[in-house]
Amino acid sequence: MEYQLVKSAAEMQQILTLQKANLKQYLDAATKESQGFVTLQHNLSLLQQMHAVMPSVIAVEGNQLAGYALSLAIECMPAFPELESMYNSLQNLSFKGLPISRQRYYYMGQICVDQAFRGQGVFQGLYQAHARYFRAQFDVLITEVSPLNKRSMTAHTKMGFEVIHSYADESGPWNVIAWDWS
Repeated sequence: MEYQLVKSAAEMQQILTLQKANLKQYLDAATKESQGFVTLQHNLSLLQQMHAVMPSVIAVEGNQLAGYALSLAIECMPAFPELESMYNSLQNLSFKGLPISRQRYYYMGQICVDQAFRGQGVFQGLYQAHARYFRAQFDVLITEVSPLNKRSMTAHTKMGFEVIHSYADESGPWNVIAWDWS
């Protein structure tokens, strides 16, 4: 398994295909419960904008995309009105005794592992690659996960993420979680 930064529009298209196969609205209740889900749907133009600011990480085996972990730089946040509640709440939160606004942080926009590669360490490998690529620039990685997505919450907790805030919006409940790299 190779963990690398996204290099091409073809890889971004593979991300979109995997994303669509795991979108919450297309999965039955049993699959969401046992396998988890992703919530936001991107398009190629948006991925290209995100990548131009901060590249995302993918896991590949041969020519097959095994998973992705989208980087979401603060500069790209206006493209995601769905995340406005989280972003606004961060301005008033602290992590490890310091206001988040005074820390070097970025967002991990979404993570997804192809069903054929689940249970093989790809999730951990994607996050370890994020740390390898971005630790010199950032001390904290922040993302949010629905507590209804038990598989994802469990996997994030095992990686070392901590819940720093919980809230609900029109799409449901959310845990804002942070991983300390300092």
